[in-house]
Amino acid sequence: MVYPENPDSDKKRVKFFDSNCIKLNTPPITQYLPQLERCRVSKLPLPITDNLKMPLSQTLSKYRANIQKANSYIKLAYIQDSHGHYIYSTEAQHFITDVAFLKMFMAWESFLEASFTKYLLGQLSATGNVIHRYVFPKNYNHAHSILINVDWDNPEMVRQMAKLYFEDGEPFETYIKAVNSDLLDLRTIRNAALYLSSSNSCQLDALATRLLKTSCSNINVSQLILSIDPNSSINQTILDAYQLRLDIAAKGIASA
Repeated sequence: MVYPENPDSDKKRVKFFDSNCIKLNTPPITQYLPQLERCRVSKLPLPITDNLKMPLSQTLSKYRANIQKANSYIKLAYIQDSHGHYIYSTEAQHFITDVAFLKMFMAWESFLEASFTKYLLGQLSATGNVIHRYVFPKNYNHAHSILINVDWDNPEMVRQMAKLYFEDGEPFETYIKAVNSDLLDLRTIRNAALYLSSSNSCQLDALATRLLKTSCSNINVSQLILSIDPNSSINQTILDAYQLRLDIAAKGIASA
């Protein structure tokens, strides 16, 4: 599959994003770009929006609610009028899908950091089990300082840190290992949605070629994640398949 190249620069793309956010009454993409860029460059943890006193069951529910919200935005992008015509342009559809995907990626990182921090502080799992830890931070600020260099979009790093701080790295080792390759794929898609570059474009094409089992060129994020997964027997999209596997991992981590 060959897709037309997008000649827009990063600045033009961000300008388009923000103008459409105003039309759609949604927060501008620039609200998220600086935060993600700072975290990517400095490797600072994403700010935890989860109440640390919230039990893990609610942390899991919040993650799932955020995924549902992101999916609802994608559905919104493809609504049709009474004549069967799409309300939004193709460019706007891609914009909404990209932002929704970024929100989904951030939801996973926030869940991971929140659950890691809560277990580090001695909170019980959603099933009431004690997670055996090797360190005992005094409070959230102390725990935050311990985790300050964790790159939450790097599954190998998360697993290494889990082995340092929890017995056998559990519950993170088992469930992160199970979706390790998926998380690397999602990071490739995230980078393509966030930064326009020839390198990211080539990586996305390579990923799409592998996932869709056909040669792809100049594919964009929307075209990839909304394509039907060739391995699915129930016509799941690529995004559906990733979300299902991450949901299983999140449930396993919260319910250890």
